[in-house]
Amino acid sequence: MKKAFCVLLVILLILSSAACGNKEEPGESSMDSMNSAQSGNPAESTESGGDSDTGGDLELDDDGDLTIEDILQSAWGTDPDGETETAPEEPPLDPSPYPDFPTPEHSVLNFAGMDWLVLETGDGKALIMSVDIIDFLPYRLGNFSDVTWRDSMVRTWLNGTFYDETFSADEKAWILDSQITNDNNPWFGTYGGAETTDKLFLLSIEETVRYFGDSGFLATRTDEDVWSVDDKYNEARIAVYIETDYKFMWWLRSPGNNGMYAAYVDNDGTISVSGLFIGESGGGIRPAMWIMI
Repeated sequence: MKKAFCVLLVILLILSSAACGNKEEPGESSMDSMNSAQSGNPAESTESGGDSDTGGDLELDDDGDLTIEDILQSAWGTDPDGETETAPEEPPLDPSPYPDFPTPEHSVLNFAGMDWLVLETGDGKALIMSVDIIDFLPYRLGNFSDVTWRDSMVRTWLNGTFYDETFSADEKAWILDSQITNDNNPWFGTYGGAETTDKLFLLSIEETVRYFGDSGFLATRTDEDVWSVDDKYNEARIAVYIETDYKFMWWLRSPGNNGMYAAYVDNDGTISVSGLFIGESGGGIRPAMWIMI
């Protein structure tokens, strides 16, 4: 019995010795890894490290790091499904301050905090006129002799006080100097005066007919006792004082039936070709001007 126990003990010692022989000596694995790194031989990289240079497929780790799909989407616009997201195209630069400039058919443009009717466009410019009556002034005060547009109080005010106080420096840069022809009264032949150069002006009788509708009334007139244009376009010519519903007459720059009268559009939209006394203080003002677009 004692002999059998000894034999068993010997066998166990042999097996234990064999098992210990298969273990790595302490520090051996670390030394081998250091030698591989110093040699720079990629073939000696361990399998558990994956593709160390290419990165492999990154996974979201316990610390919440981004996956490779998230990184690609952020850097290159590629979503996890492999579809490329393209950035929206930048719109082309428009040198005009009004990229959506309205068409001429009485569309409304807001400029300098006011609403303006667009009467005509072409050659990079537009003719606009205030939608509403903005103020009331006499055509001329003081000297009540024959007065033309050139010497009118309205012209001085529009191109002086109104221009300076209404428009900023940037807005003034878009307002053009306009050569204004001042025709004689088409009904009575009253002298209209010399040409002027203005930034702001009033419409003439002919321009009012042209832009608000021409029924042919001026061309076919047969009776000088009928001193106004009264037609189907009256409604289009009616104007109200700004921010109210009150209709008023508004001046035109054309002379009336003599040099002390100026033509106007009445509050019912008819055009008074014979005109109103130039000292009348209740004349409405609707400025017009050419601007760049």
